[in-house]
Amino acid sequence: FDPSCRFTDPTLSFEGTDTFERNTQNLVPLVERFVENYDSVLLDIQSTPDYIETRWNMVGELNSLFWKPKIDVIGQTKFWFRK
Repeated sequence: FDPSCRFTDPTLSFEGTDTFERNTQNLVPLVERFVENYDSVLLDIQSTPDYIETRWNMVGELNSLFWKPKIDVIGQTKFWFRK
């Protein structure tokens, strides 16, 4: 990735691989504290000359709530190539 690339999803957008790395590292303690039996599975990957698109499934159980609701999210990520 270009060090100044942009990361965007439905909830936020930011620039820079340093910020991406810091945001990801900040999530680890939260996931480890509040989620059990978590996993992320790659469901599909497609490549075109302009981008790579993945579909993934993230699952887990929220252990901080007594009924331990399950998380089961299917999402997608698209990486565009710079021309």
